[in-house]
Amino acid sequence: MFWKEPRRESIPQKLRTELLLRCKGRCEKCGLDFHDNGVRPHFHHKDGDPKNNKPSNLIVVCPNCHSKLHTWKVVEEKDIFGFTVKKRKLVAVKPRKRKTSTKKKQRKRKTEYLLWDLL
Repeated sequence: MFWKEPRRESIPQKLRTELLLRCKGRCEKCGLDFHDNGVRPHFHHKDGDPKNNKPSNLIVVCPNCHSKLHTWKVVEEKDIFGFTVKKRKLVAVKPRKRKTSTKKKQRKRKTEYLLWDLL
C-alpha cells in the first residue's frame, strides 16, 4: 500500500510557549530577536531524539543556528549480500553556550608597511 508513515509527534503548544518565555523571544545560541527580524523560531532537541520533549532537552534557535547544529556523518554498513555500502546519517551536534560578556574584545591591528611607505 502507498501510505505515509506517521510523522513524529509535534511539540505541544503549551511547551512551545513555555520555551519561548524562557528564551525571551531570542535565539539561545546567537541572541537574534525573532519578532524584530520576522524569523520563525525552531526547536532543537539536544540529544537528537525527537520523542524526548522535556524542556531540559529543547532549545529555541533561529533557522541559521539550527542548520549549524546538524551535520551529516558517513557510515559504512554491510548490506544483505555482504557488500560495504556508505550511507549518510544525520547527527545532532551539541550546542555551545552563548557568551554573555558585556565587554567587547578589541582587535589588535597589525601594521603592515608597504615598500613605498617606508621610502
